[in-house]
Amino acid sequence: MKRYLRRTYIEESVKNTMGDPKKLWRTIKNIWAANSKSTNFSSINGQEDVQSMANSLNNHFSTVGSKLADTIITDTDQQPTYVNNSDHPQLTEISIDDVWKLLCSLSPSKATGLDGIPARIIKICSDLILAPLHYIFNLSVKTLTFPQIWKEAQITPLFKGGNQDQPDSYRPISVLPIFSKLLERLVHNQIYDELTVSGALSDKQAGFRKGHSTTTCLVEFLDTIYKNMDEGKLNCMLFLDLRKAFDTVDHDILLCKLEQMGLGLTFVLWIRDYLYNRHQVTKVNHTLSDKHIISCGVPQGSILGPLLFIIYINSLPEALSNNINTFLNADDTALVTTGDCIDTIERNLNEALTEAKKWFDNHKLSLNVTKTKGMSFGTAQRLKQSVAMSISFNGDAVEQVSHFKYLGVILDSSLQFDRHVAYVKQKVFARLKALGRLRQYISRSLSLTLYRSLILPHFDYADVCYDAMSKTSANQLQSLQNTCLRICLKRERMSNVQALHTDANICKLSDRRKAHCSNLVYLGVEGKSTKGINSMFTFVKETHDKETRAGTNKLLSVPKCKLRKCEMNLRCRGARYYNTLPLPVRQSPSIASFKRAMRTATEPVP
Repeated sequence: MKRYLRRTYIEESVKNTMGDPKKLWRTIKNIWAANSKSTNFSSINGQEDVQSMANSLNNHFSTVGSKLADTIITDTDQQPTYVNNSDHPQLTEISIDDVWKLLCSLSPSKATGLDGIPARIIKICSDLILAPLHYIFNLSVKTLTFPQIWKEAQITPLFKGGNQDQPDSYRPISVLPIFSKLLERLVHNQIYDELTVSGALSDKQAGFRKGHSTTTCLVEFLDTIYKNMDEGKLNCMLFLDLRKAFDTVDHDILLCKLEQMGLGLTFVLWIRDYLYNRHQVTKVNHTLSDKHIISCGVPQGSILGPLLFIIYINSLPEALSNNINTFLNADDTALVTTGDCIDTIERNLNEALTEAKKWFDNHKLSLNVTKTKGMSFGTAQRLKQSVAMSISFNGDAVEQVSHFKYLGVILDSSLQFDRHVAYVKQKVFARLKALGRLRQYISRSLSLTLYRSLILPHFDYADVCYDAMSKTSANQLQSLQNTCLRICLKRERMSNVQALHTDANICKLSDRRKAHCSNLVYLGVEGKSTKGINSMFTFVKETHDKETRAGTNKLLSVPKCKLRKCEMNLRCRGARYYNTLPLPVRQSPSIASFKRAMRTATEPVP
């Protein structure tokens, strides 16, 4: 009876959080109460009273950005002009259909803000509140004001390591009212659409943009590295780390950016009211702190915050020399330069840091030199030349490293990806251990669902980038996937591998990587990916004057490389994968139908 009740409890707990991998993993850890990271407060800044602790943390969170920004001396005083230009796009009325679509797509599991109205109730009552909500949203647009009650955030401190008595050891998790996020989404869509049509957003920025991702950013970055390596050049780069970037955004400078990017006065005035006079409280042990005003930064946990930040940092690539290639993913910034002479490369990077410092100072942003790293990529012969390279920022030396975790992928100087494979294995083992303890309480189908939700994403993440790994590393990952499937299906250790994949209806990792590469190539061929990826691929008939069989079959041209390693670049490897697909698959009318055709070709059917 006890075993039955425990099994029922676990299955119900898992099923209730199945749609959210983060909540699902948290639920599984809570079931076993192992290594819980729940934050227990004993004292903050030596104060043990709960109200005092809450106030201390709230004071720290609300002022950390402004205090850091105040230490930066700027050469210019940027103030918005608030000039009404009739040629610029303006904020328009919100349709009731758009409001209804948002309400229908609202997740009932969204966290509740200070207004105390849960998403589940909003979802249930959506047909009743549609008309008044539509009226309130359009009133905000008409009056160019944002409701004050929706400007108040609740902060939950999450311990991230270090001294538990110090506020710096906690990460603020901000929750805003649901209605606030709905209105933000509607205005966000208008701003983003206008900037997309005008082409105002930099092609170098991959963060928080449709059709862009960390994977596309990594693919373009690696394409640059491989291409330079094949030409016999040395690649040197800097990974810049900005200190409290989202918290130090200056509101006046941001409003200037909105004007400079061609948004009309109504957009600027609405955003000004949205940013100003915002407050937050911090919750400690069920006790709320006093309210504090936020005078700096973009609202954390908001819909508009990320978009406003990429607008703020949009002009950084233009401030750097032409010999510097910039890759942006929100505040993650990488600067790349290449050449034959190490002295020239060193001079270019030092000049780039000087230019970046001037831009950062003028935008109240601060570079964290201790976390900023330099790294070289190239052949073994070329890498020997970069040992003596010296890069400094404001008198402080920038550390040179042989590997670095960039956008979730551990890169090494020779692009072997051995360290990243070890990192993936570590993440998978942690979840596999929990799955192994659960399997006696859950069914096989639920075990496979957990595998797809909690483990498979770690194998899949950016796999098109590290598909260039060695055969040994690929075999290690495949062996680990086989172990996962044996645990899910409750099979013996020596059970047939092919039967495992057939019974689970899950293809091998190598086939998944090939499918993911082909998906990205399809988007590039159709011109629906990033500008960089769209330009990587050309059909054979576009490279020949006369008609060929390859051109008739819509085959891609595969670039020739001097180095075998460089053939693992998506530009080459992806084109080869794509060319092996049947013509009807390559002629799919949409990415959805292309993926369906790929799944039919790769996943075994039981």
